[in-house]
Amino acid sequence: MCHVANNATNTVCRDCGYKFGQSLQSLRKLLRRQLHGSAALFVGLLAFDVAMLAALFYVPMIVVVALIVPSSWLTYRVANKAFISRHSLKLLDAKEAAMPEARLLTK
Repeated sequence: MCHVANNATNTVCRDCGYKFGQSLQSLRKLLRRQLHGSAALFVGLLAFDVAMLAALFYVPMIVVVALIVPSSWLTYRVANKAFISRHSLKLLDAKEAAMPEARLLTK
């Protein structure tokens, strides 16, 4: 999910919590949940960033800078997480499309 290399001794990713060896359907569900959560948080943080820029006219500059710098960094991180989730879903779709159809051969 987060594209961190799998260490042979780890069963769970330390960054995103993904359990290695899960089915593709559960991975798809996790990625969609991560994408929707990141998108919602991104919208909220972006609204906060815009509000802080508007507050420049009413609040002392030091207060706005103290709030907007960490908020902007967090907005970037959340946007990056959403991008990685979307990219992972596209890779998963391409992987499933490339898989041959399973057929039962009988006599």
